[in-house]
Amino acid sequence: MKKFLAVILSVLMILSVSSMASGLELEADYVIEAYETITVTASVSNNPVIKFVPEESVSLIVASFAEEVDPYCDIESGDGLISMSIDDSSGYVYNFREFFDFEAGIEYYITIYTYTEEDASFDVALLCNHDFVDETCVLCEAVCDHDAEGTKFSTCACGKVSDCKKITLGETVNDTFNGNEPIYVCFIPDEDVTAIFYSETDLDVKGTIFDKRGNYIIEDDDFASSYNFCIIYEFEAGETYFLEVLTYYESADIKFTLDYAVHTADDGEKHDLTYIEESWGNCSELAFSEALYCAECDEYIAGHDDNGYGFCCDDDWDDYCDYCGEYMYEEDPDVNPDDDTDTDADEEAENALLTKVYNILRIFVEFFLETLSVLLSKI
Repeated sequence: MKKFLAVILSVLMILSVSSMASGLELEADYVIEAYETITVTASVSNNPVIKFVPEESVSLIVASFAEEVDPYCDIESGDGLISMSIDDSSGYVYNFREFFDFEAGIEYYITIYTYTEEDASFDVALLCNHDFVDETCVLCEAVCDHDAEGTKFSTCACGKVSDCKKITLGETVNDTFNGNEPIYVCFIPDEDVTAIFYSETDLDVKGTIFDKRGNYIIEDDDFASSYNFCIIYEFEAGETYFLEVLTYYESADIKFTLDYAVHTADDGEKHDLTYIEESWGNCSELAFSEALYCAECDEYIAGHDDNGYGFCCDDDWDDYCDYCGEYMYEEDPDVNPDDDTDTDADEEAENALLTKVYNILRIFVEFFLETLSVLLSKI
């Protein structure tokens, strides 16, 4: 019976995914082209949809230029396989600004929202995500004007003119946030190097690394249950990286460091550090926070905090925990724990499980049919 129910669930999930993946064409209020800027009108209750169908695959920056409202947007593909939300990009106050890889021939729908009750008009653009060689972009052939004022990293588009503070390996920066504005530093390694970027503060801060084109690479927040960030990353020689430090407070002092990702042992030897992601425990195994680990010393240098035990789990549906072997319900029938064979020893318990699964299936089917009806009505 359980195997039969599992088959039903699998079929329903396949039908659901297939329906969504087939996609639906949304009604668009505007049409936009690559490298174009258009003016839209939006509010809490008025959410215009912009349609974009690229002729060739291209990486573009989806950006807003609003002055008195706080806009955000959703990007969805017509095939239902891609969905992304953009809101409050760092360094651009309340405007959104993020690069997106568009595939040729796919229909994309960009839905615009604001947090304002009244309608407001502002510009939305698909900008070139410039890739400069010398002073000319190889994508759109634009020539850099070397204007660094007001840019995200205080650096011109091609990177030749910059007011962004440089940081070197082994350097610690002490700075003060200007309101909630992020602090940026630029790092250009002389050689391939694995480095650690971390903060030392009692404040809640976040660290992010971008490449020279402003593309997001990696971030960290609240390392090992602290308010600090800690990132280990392999930097490539000669490449330009921008390191962002962001706080949730105003005008706060901050201290952060970029250094070689090594652990100095008691004998003075330097060993490579490894970043270990947090682990998920179960009823028999402890969960641990993320950590920095030295394999040579077999020692956790930071993190690896004990987060306690998790819960029992019964993935094979035999009513027994897969880890500790304990019976999952109140009464234990006279059967061997955690065997993979079905049994008739407790028909009442099986009927109760069947009822629960039936109710779940009924709710799922009702929701699926209602959602499908709404989607089909928009065709």
